[in-house]
Amino acid sequence: MVRYIIRRLLYLVLVMFVITLVTYLIFYILPSGDPAIRFAGKSPTPEVVKEVRRQFGLDKPVYQQY
Repeated sequence: MVRYIIRRLLYLVLVMFVITLVTYLIFYILPSGDPAIRFAGKSPTPEVVKEVRRQFGLDKPVYQQY
């Protein structure tokens, strides 16, 4: 019984990792490509996009963003 619970918990961790990875990748696969532009509004200025990148941490490397 204990082995079953441990195995299920390990599968839970794996499934949660896959779900978060797929969700993260969806934001970069979408047509516009840059999430900062989507978050900044309809016609953002370069300053607004830069500020959005800083606020959401999109200016950091990919592994830190994830």
